[in-house]
Amino acid sequence: MTASLPELSTITDWQTVGNLHVEPAFYDFVTEELLPAIKFDAGEFWAGLENINDELAPLNRNLLRVRAGPSCSGRSMTGPAKDEAA
Repeated sequence: MTASLPELSTITDWQTVGNLHVEPAFYDFVTEELLPAIKFDAGEFWAGLENINDELAPLNRNLLRVRAGPSCSGRSMTGPAKDEAA
């Protein structure tokens, strides 16, 4: 018997924390189980995560642009380059 996975929510259902959009099950786990277990303030945690996200998001976007640069032009993550398709 295999365990069933919880159904994923759509982004419109996500919890908004500052400028973050957090999947509800993850938000509940972090806020109700994880942080109380380690005696860490939820407001401080989410504010810190928001700061990290704000700081690293531009770098991440740039790295994704570099990764998808000219050598990847026409390629998808699931198939061959357009000129390689038969």
